[in-house]
Amino acid sequence: KEGNKYISFLQEANNFQNNCFNNIHKTINNSNSILYLSVLKDGRLAAAENNVLNIYKKNSFYPQLSIREHYQGIPSFTQLNDGRIITCSDDNSMKLIELKENEGYEIQQTLKIENSARKIIEIKENLLVSVSCGKEMKVWKKDDKNRNLEYVKDVPFQNDFSCCNIIRLNDNEFATSSVKDKCIKFWNSNNFDNFKIINNIETHWCLKTMCLIDEDILCVAGMNSMGLHFIRISSHDLIKNENESIGSPISINCINSFPNGLILCSIKDSNNNNNLVKYQCDDNLNLEKIAEKEQAHTKDIFSCVGLSNGMIVSGGEDATIKIWSYFDYFK
Repeated sequence: KEGNKYISFLQEANNFQNNCFNNIHKTINNSNSILYLSVLKDGRLAAAENNVLNIYKKNSFYPQLSIREHYQGIPSFTQLNDGRIITCSDDNSMKLIELKENEGYEIQQTLKIENSARKIIEIKENLLVSVSCGKEMKVWKKDDKNRNLEYVKDVPFQNDFSCCNIIRLNDNEFATSSVKDKCIKFWNSNNFDNFKIINNIETHWCLKTMCLIDEDILCVAGMNSMGLHFIRISSHDLIKNENESIGSPISINCINSFPNGLILCSIKDSNNNNNLVKYQCDDNLNLEKIAEKEQAHTKDIFSCVGLSNGMIVSGGEDATIKIWSYFDYFK
C-alpha cells in the first residue's frame, strides 16, 4: 500500500514537472520593459526595469529597494564578489553601488564612458572588463583601498560591440560575441598589459547570448534559426550544433544552465510566439525537450533566471516579471 502511494506520488510529481510552466506563482506588472534579471548573492531577485534597478524581497517578491540613478535604460548589471553592484546604462555611464543593511544604498562612483555601456564582468578580484557600443573594451582595476575603480586602458576592437555579450570563463580567459561580426572571440586576461585574442571562431549567425554548461563547455545562441551551439573551452572547438531539437527559432534571447544538465531558453518561434523551453542535456550534448510554455510573454523575453528554491523568473518587453512554479520537482 505504501509502495502504491509512492508510485502515485512519483506520477503526480512527474506530471507537475512536465507541466510546470502552466503554474504561474506570481506576475509583477510594470510600466517599463524588463531588460535584465539576476539573483543576488543573498538570494534576492534584482531586475533592471528600463532605467530603474529594483530589488525584491526574497520569497515574497515585493519591491524592497528602487534605485533610480540613470536616465536611460540599464541593459545589464553585475554584482561583484564584495557584494557591490555595477550598473551599465545607455546614458553612457556605469554606477558602482553599495547596498546598505537598512534597505538603502550609496552611489560610490559614477564612471563616464563614450558610448552606451552594455556589460561589465569581474575577471579576477582586482580586474574588470567592460564593453559598450563603441569599438573597444575598457579594462578597470580596483584602487589601493578596494573602494573605487580605476581606468587602466582601452583594448581596440575592429568591430562594433553593439548587442555584445561577454562572459568570464576562468581566471585567465574570457569570451566575447557580437551580433555584427558573428564571431566568438577568446581573450587572454593574464595581466593588464597583455589582453589579446587567443582564438576566434567564425559563425554564420548573429550571436546574442552565452552561458557556461560546465567548466569546459560554452553554449551560444542567437538569431536566424541558429539553435544552440556548444564549444569546448579548452580547445576552442565548435563540437556540437543542436538545431533539430530546437526547431527553427527566429531568435534565442536568453539561455541559462542548471545542475544535472538542465538548460532554460527563451525562444521566439517562427510564429512569433515568445516561449520558455526547458531541455535536458546529456553527456553527449544531445537535447531532449522536457517542458515548454508557449506564449509565456506577449513580447520578446529578454531575461530568465532560476531561483534557489527551483522557481523560474522571466521578464521582457511586455513589462511583466513572471515567477513560475517549481520547475524541477526533484532537485
